[in-house]
Amino acid sequence: MRKNLLIFPILIISLILNLYGIKWGLPDKEHPHPSFHPDETESVKSSLAILDPNRLLYPSPTALGNGSMQFYLVAIIYKLGSIFGFLTSTPTTYFELRDFYLAGRLLTVIMSAIMIYLVFQISKIIFGTPTALLAALFLTSAPGLVVSSHYFRSEVPAAFWIVLAFFFAVKIVQTKKTKYYFLCALAIGFATSTKYNSIFSILFLLAAHIMALKKKKVSVKTYIFNKKLIISLMIIVGTFFIGSIGSLIYFTEFKQRLIKQLEYQKGVFEPAAGLGPSWFGYFLYVLPYSMSLPLLLLSVFSFLFAWIKRLRWDILFIVWIIAYYILMSSSTWWVVRYTIPLLPPLAILSARLISNFSKRQSLRYLFLIIGLLIAMTSLSYSLILDSIMAAKDPRIAAYDWIDENIVAGSRIGIDLNPAAFYIPADEKKYNVTIMNIAENKLREIDYYIANDQFYQQYLRAPNLFPVENRYFNRILFSQEFKKVAKFENAIQLFGIKLPKACRGYTPADYFYFLPTITILKRVEVDSLR
Repeated sequence: MRKNLLIFPILIISLILNLYGIKWGLPDKEHPHPSFHPDETESVKSSLAILDPNRLLYPSPTALGNGSMQFYLVAIIYKLGSIFGFLTSTPTTYFELRDFYLAGRLLTVIMSAIMIYLVFQISKIIFGTPTALLAALFLTSAPGLVVSSHYFRSEVPAAFWIVLAFFFAVKIVQTKKTKYYFLCALAIGFATSTKYNSIFSILFLLAAHIMALKKKKVSVKTYIFNKKLIISLMIIVGTFFIGSIGSLIYFTEFKQRLIKQLEYQKGVFEPAAGLGPSWFGYFLYVLPYSMSLPLLLLSVFSFLFAWIKRLRWDILFIVWIIAYYILMSSSTWWVVRYTIPLLPPLAILSARLISNFSKRQSLRYLFLIIGLLIAMTSLSYSLILDSIMAAKDPRIAAYDWIDENIVAGSRIGIDLNPAAFYIPADEKKYNVTIMNIAENKLREIDYYIANDQFYQQYLRAPNLFPVENRYFNRILFSQEFKKVAKFENAIQLFGIKLPKACRGYTPADYFYFLPTITILKRVEVDSLR
């Protein structure tokens, strides 16, 4: 009983990690900008649109293409907040939207903590309390979950519902009770309405159903035409539309946007171009950021251990990991947030390997020490990232430096994309030009603001992007421009700067809070005109 209480310090650690730096990238009075996470503004717009009396319950088209339940939940918070005076009923400026961003982020933090508690409960049922505590600690410390829990996005909430569905699937196998069929279906429906690809979690229900009915001489017909299973599948469909009612009310728009989103996911995305297939790239370039390298290596061994053993519970975890990895790898958009649903099963299997690999007491203590060291490594890395998010953002630092050091009316060039849309210069004070990678415009500017969110892939792959590569080499490395200021929040440990990129690639959503902003001045402007 006392061991069970140890989950609460772990949950407190989770809350501290996820609340530290929670205001990252939000506007203030001096810098009224949208969130530096390019998707969060759309999230806020979706929740506000749901409350619009002219199109009640209609989220944004983007939400219709990805899943909108989280936006409905946050819309309820917005409504309550405006009723009780905590939120402005009709925000008109980015600064007034600040608390709206925070409301969505805080709900993500809460769902992240509950998900960790569910992982503890799942592990306790299957492997016992010591393993459950270690699994919860592994998941709490995972940098990918910590960073993603700072955002008003759908990935962490979807993972919450997926883990809840898995919990009820375990209860189906354990008790065979009908209520857990229906609760599992409920969670699957809500998971899918939060993020559509979460439909893969229906495999939990099917696998649990087969395991629960596993008897000699049971026909396939008995498995398929089971009353509990059929009702559960109906509950999934019904719950999906309850969770995203706009998809039913505006069905034509929902269908069009869903088709467009599927086509979008099949496209080629520049940040990962030339780095090989997604199934390989996610493992080599993304999961080390999401888990930390020691925890990733441990999870690989734990998965192989489960594959070799293939005990009753191992089957459920193997199905989860393989099914989602295939689904995740179908996209060429490589981001840490897509890996979140993989973290809970890998954390549980990793804890099982540490706790149960050897029956010898001395070796069990040794493995426990190794497990704790791995967790502390991940935790330390998460704290480093948190400290970066809590620090002054390089874009804001660049804005202030430009305001203090560059003469009003100067011509400033910048290239933008959806991930790097913020202009760190006062457009009323300076003549800002969006360059669109046009070399002929370089002679028309006095300064250039370089953001590695935008140019890093062009420097990495010159053969794929020869025009862009030549353009940025001319700005960054020729004698035509000289660097006058640079702003970054480097990843540092004991004063030692750690590399930002793993094998030359940094996941796109890590650049959101890890940009390097360089201010360059054109040399001998008059002679070059």
